[in-house]
Amino acid sequence: MTSDNNDLYYPLDEYHFRTILETASEGILITNETGAILLINRRVEQMFGYDRQELIGKEIEILLPENIRSTHIRQRRGYVESPYSRSMGAGMELVGQHRDGKLIPVEVSLSYIRDAGGVLVLAFVTDITQRKQLEDEMQRTENLRLELEKKQEQVDFKQRLLSFVSHEFRTPLTRIQLSIEMLERYMDRIPAEKQRERIQSIQNEILELTQALENMLALSKNWAGKLQYNPILVDIVAMCRKNYRQTQLLEGRHHRMVFHTKDVPPLVQCDPILLQPVISNLLSNAIKYSPKGSTIHQMLYCEANQIVLQIRDQGIGIPTEALPHLFDAFYRAKNSSEKKGAGLGLAITKDCVEAHDGTIECQSEIGKGTTFTVRLPLTMPPTTF
Repeated sequence: MTSDNNDLYYPLDEYHFRTILETASEGILITNETGAILLINRRVEQMFGYDRQELIGKEIEILLPENIRSTHIRQRRGYVESPYSRSMGAGMELVGQHRDGKLIPVEVSLSYIRDAGGVLVLAFVTDITQRKQLEDEMQRTENLRLELEKKQEQVDFKQRLLSFVSHEFRTPLTRIQLSIEMLERYMDRIPAEKQRERIQSIQNEILELTQALENMLALSKNWAGKLQYNPILVDIVAMCRKNYRQTQLLEGRHHRMVFHTKDVPPLVQCDPILLQPVISNLLSNAIKYSPKGSTIHQMLYCEANQIVLQIRDQGIGIPTEALPHLFDAFYRAKNSSEKKGAGLGLAITKDCVEAHDGTIECQSEIGKGTTFTVRLPLTMPPTTF
């Protein structure tokens, strides 16, 4: 038994074409060069709520919201001048308008026919309301998931803060209490030099506790979205010098500390409350992780419309694998475990720098030292005449 491909051919007359047109799941429209509707199928009637007699001869813009009709007229005129086929996969998402005024999200693909009368435009319209609703629901679900993740992070963060307070504050507070009791009980027997050492030790413990507490509060504010940048005119050289001297007096008595400054304007705009922990944390870390007798350089200068604060030490250095995590809250490099600290200082330092729209970077080599470089936008007061 043989068959011929011609046996598979079934001639379609106008009735069959009409039936296919009317039963199509997509809305089908044909317009002429001027945008007048020549033909629609039943799906267009269902989609937009019009009878076809109300649409035939009308401009296609009747099916669009009024606020985009003029734009659409320009677009369809351009299309008629240079027509091309655009598949549904590459369809343009638009908004149609139902007869009752309700907006309908639709996707449209286009094709065209040239005949003696000019260009006929074929539009295939799909109602994507359900798809949009599903996408919106998925987006809401994703937003909820992200919000829950953020809340869980905040809970975890608070738990770590509580753990930090419980463990890290108890020891220095105990040492302070013991030192005070020793001074009270044996004041008349302790030599004056030893008394000064005890008092200095108490001051250092209080300084560390105060700095840790300030870091915790600042970090908590940032997590709660309350870390605000309030710039004022500041003599930044005087501010850095004051920090340098206070740190040298309280922590750096066994180090050689050098402060350099060059070409810094007398006044710049910054937030001194946020800049304070940046300077203090970087200087304290430089002292903490450097051997006695080594030199710590603090440099302040201008470069490419930026204020640059650089602190360089000759300390133990930071392992390469630790550098990407250096500014994470509670992170501490392996070689820093012998030193007191909770891993909060650099996290809040980075937050305070970024609040200034600035940057901070670190370069370090084991056994040779570390350099932190902070760059802040240089903003000066306007010149007055």
